[in-house]
Amino acid sequence: MIDKIVLTETDQAEAAIEIRMLTTPPKAAKAWLQTRLGQPLLRVPATASIGLFGDPSVMPWLIEKMREPELVFAAGLAMRDLFDVDFNDTDLFTIDPSDLGKAFESLTDSPLPVADRVAAWWDEG
Repeated sequence: MIDKIVLTETDQAEAAIEIRMLTTPPKAAKAWLQTRLGQPLLRVPATASIGLFGDPSVMPWLIEKMREPELVFAAGLAMRDLFDVDFNDTDLFTIDPSDLGKAFESLTDSPLPVADRVAAWWDEG
Protein backbone atom coordinates (compact mmCIF):
# COMPACT_ATOMS: atom_id res chain seq x y z
CA MET A 1 0.00 0.00 0.00
CA ILE A 2 2.81 2.45 0.88
CA ASP A 3 4.53 1.74 -2.44
CA LYS A 4 1.29 2.58 -4.25
CA ILE A 5 1.05 5.91 -2.42
CA VAL A 6 4.67 6.70 -3.32
CA LEU A 7 3.93 6.15 -7.00
CA THR A 8 0.44 7.66 -7.30
CA GLU A 9 0.11 10.38 -4.66
CA THR A 10 3.01 12.70 -5.42
CA ASP A 11 1.99 15.20 -2.73
CA GLN A 12 2.26 12.39 -0.16
CA ALA A 13 5.38 10.74 -1.60
CA GLU A 14 7.86 12.16 0.91
CA ALA A 15 5.83 11.04 3.94
CA ALA A 16 5.20 7.63 2.37
CA ILE A 17 8.90 7.18 1.59
CA GLU A 18 9.78 8.07 5.18
CA ILE A 19 7.27 5.51 6.50
CA ARG A 20 8.71 2.89 4.14
CA MET A 21 12.26 3.68 5.30
CA LEU A 22 11.37 3.44 8.97
CA THR A 23 9.45 0.16 8.62
CA THR A 24 11.82 -1.77 6.34
CA PRO A 25 15.06 -3.53 7.31
CA PRO A 26 18.00 -1.22 6.50
CA LYS A 27 19.55 -3.23 3.65
CA ALA A 28 16.22 -3.64 1.87
CA ALA A 29 15.30 -0.01 2.54
CA LYS A 30 18.54 1.23 0.98
CA ALA A 31 17.99 -0.86 -2.14
CA TRP A 32 14.38 0.33 -2.37
CA LEU A 33 15.39 3.99 -1.95
CA GLN A 34 18.19 3.65 -4.53
CA THR A 35 15.57 2.67 -7.09
CA ARG A 36 13.46 5.73 -6.20
CA LEU A 37 16.46 8.04 -6.59
CA GLY A 38 16.61 6.96 -10.23
CA GLN A 39 12.98 7.87 -10.91
CA PRO A 40 12.61 11.52 -11.99
CA LEU A 41 9.31 12.11 -10.17
CA LEU A 42 10.68 10.66 -6.93
CA ARG A 43 14.23 12.09 -6.90
CA VAL A 44 13.33 14.99 -4.63
CA PRO A 45 11.41 13.10 -1.91
CA ALA A 46 13.89 10.21 -2.06
CA THR A 47 16.81 12.61 -1.62
CA ALA A 48 15.09 14.27 1.34
CA SER A 49 14.64 10.87 3.00
CA ILE A 50 18.19 9.57 2.65
CA GLY A 51 19.24 11.11 5.96
CA LEU A 52 16.89 8.78 7.82
CA PHE A 53 19.50 6.04 7.55
CA GLY A 54 21.78 8.02 9.84
CA ASP A 55 24.78 7.19 7.67
CA PRO A 56 27.07 10.22 7.35
CA SER A 57 29.03 8.55 4.55
CA VAL A 58 26.37 9.98 2.18
CA MET A 59 27.58 13.54 2.87
CA PRO A 60 29.80 13.86 -0.23
CA TRP A 61 26.84 12.76 -2.35
CA LEU A 62 24.51 15.17 -0.55
CA ILE A 63 26.96 18.03 -1.06
CA GLU A 64 26.87 17.28 -4.81
CA LYS A 65 23.07 17.42 -4.73
CA MET A 66 23.23 20.77 -2.91
CA ARG A 67 24.70 22.18 -6.13
CA GLU A 68 21.55 21.23 -8.09
CA PRO A 69 18.61 23.67 -7.85
CA GLU A 70 16.08 20.83 -8.04
CA LEU A 71 17.62 18.95 -5.11
CA VAL A 72 19.23 21.61 -2.89
CA PHE A 73 16.33 21.88 -0.43
CA ALA A 74 15.88 18.09 -0.23
CA ALA A 75 19.61 17.61 0.35
CA GLY A 76 19.43 20.13 3.19
CA LEU A 77 16.55 18.22 4.78
CA ALA A 78 18.53 14.99 4.55
CA MET A 79 21.55 16.64 6.15
CA ARG A 80 19.41 17.90 9.04
CA ASP A 81 18.23 14.32 9.64
CA LEU A 82 21.81 13.05 9.72
CA PHE A 83 23.21 15.23 12.48
CA ASP A 84 22.10 16.28 15.94
CA VAL A 85 23.18 19.87 15.29
CA ASP A 86 21.21 23.10 15.45
CA PHE A 87 22.14 24.33 12.00
CA ASN A 88 20.31 27.60 12.71
CA ASP A 89 23.37 28.55 14.77
CA THR A 90 25.69 28.10 11.77
CA ASP A 91 26.23 29.82 8.44
CA LEU A 92 25.70 26.58 6.51
CA PHE A 93 22.20 27.54 5.36
CA THR A 94 20.77 30.66 3.76
CA ILE A 95 17.27 32.03 3.37
CA ASP A 96 18.27 33.99 0.26
CA PRO A 97 18.41 31.68 -2.78
CA SER A 98 20.41 34.26 -4.74
CA ASP A 99 23.32 33.53 -2.37
CA LEU A 100 23.62 30.21 -4.20
CA GLY A 101 23.82 31.68 -7.70
CA LYS A 102 21.62 32.65 -10.59
CA ALA A 103 20.25 29.14 -11.18
CA PHE A 104 18.82 29.11 -7.65
CA GLU A 105 17.20 32.57 -7.60
CA SER A 106 13.68 31.35 -8.40
CA LEU A 107 13.55 28.87 -5.50
CA THR A 108 11.00 29.55 -2.79
CA ASP A 109 11.90 26.86 -0.24
CA SER A 110 14.20 27.81 2.59
CA PRO A 111 16.51 27.55 4.33
CA LEU A 112 18.84 26.22 1.67
CA PRO A 113 22.26 24.68 2.33
CA VAL A 114 25.26 26.50 0.88
CA ALA A 115 27.24 23.65 -0.69
CA ASP A 116 30.69 25.25 -0.38
CA ARG A 117 30.16 26.06 3.30
CA VAL A 118 28.77 22.59 4.00
CA ALA A 119 31.74 21.01 2.21
CA ALA A 120 34.19 23.05 4.33
CA TRP A 121 32.29 22.13 7.52
CA TRP A 122 32.31 18.46 6.51
CA ASP A 123 36.02 18.53 5.67
CA GLU A 124 36.80 20.04 9.09
CA GLY A 125 35.21 16.96 10.65
